Amino acid sequence: MTGADSDASNVRPPSWLKPIVVPAPDALPDLNAVLRVRIGSAKQLPHDLKASALSMLDSLPRGDRICHGDFHPGNVLGSLDAPVVIDWPDAARGDPLADVAGTELLVRFGEVPPGTSLLVRGASAAVRRIIAERYVTVYRRVRPFDPRILLRWKIVQAAARFSAEIPSEYEALRAFLVSAGRLTRSSR
Repeated sequence: MTGADSDASNVRPPSWLKPIVVPAPDALPDLNAVLRVRIGSAKQLPHDLKASALSMLDSLPRGDRICHGDFHPGNVLGSLDAPVVIDWPDAARGDPLADVAGTELLVRFGEVPPGTSLLVRGASAAVRRIIAERYVTVYRRVRPFDPRILLRWKIVQAAARFSAEIPSEYEALRAFLVSAGRLTRSSR
């Protein structure tokens, strides 16, 4: 296999990735409003990071597409040819890129199940990073987007994730927010 063969641009996206951007019914809650409440209620989120995330949220687009709100490999059953996405209680109407950002963060930083060995946890971090990067790469190939907007959505989603009150995630989320905040300030 040559370098060109392993390049993500040569990977055919799975057919199920294409139809995920569909109009949302008006009955679904507005994702931006949901994220605002989550960020506002995040007790462990430092005030400066909370204020920055809320300000950033104000500048991001509202959308009218279905966003799953908790999309990760554990919520996909079946096969690659016929997947079934489960666990829809967090579904909302919003910008699909917000959902992509949330998925990347869940895959990258989400809590590993209790009782997982340190060896598996260590390997898991590297594998999860690869899966998260691959997901975004394939998604971008199917639905091109501005990576600066994805970064802003990731900041908002990371801040909102604090409302889940999972202490083992706080350090990684906080470090991500500080680092990403520097990136957004330097790109202005």
